[in-house]
Amino acid sequence: MLQWLTQHAWWIVGFSVALGALSTLAGFAILMQLPEDYFVRTENDAPVISSQSPFRLVLIIFKNLLGIAIVIVGGILALPLVPGPGLILIILGLSLTNFPGKRKLERKLIRLPLALEAVNWLRAKAGRRPLRLPSATDQIA
Repeated sequence: MLQWLTQHAWWIVGFSVALGALSTLAGFAILMQLPEDYFVRTENDAPVISSQSPFRLVLIIFKNLLGIAIVIVGGILALPLVPGPGLILIILGLSLTNFPGKRKLERKLIRLPLALEAVNWLRAKAGRRPLRLPSATDQIA
């Protein structure tokens, strides 16, 4: 096994770098599409699912699975000595999932100074308005 790893190390490194770059670009693209008031909206402002068709249910399940996968990748990238936008990917993955307390957790993560500064810096570079956050005294669930 060790011999195989040493023979194929460059392929593994190349694949890892390519996957990291691809996930970073995908994360940045999603961040640019978030509306500036995403974190200010209440759950009552969220679009209501009007159709309960099986196709809609499959899409919701796929969206949640994708969100969980992005959170896992973000968790790995958030580890020390692992390059990549881990915290940003965790926030993006959470935004795709549906679970009780999601909005509160998202707001707690985006309030971290480095996360909000990084996201708003990227949005400014892309010509997008910065994300707005509710004030600390607002009790939005």
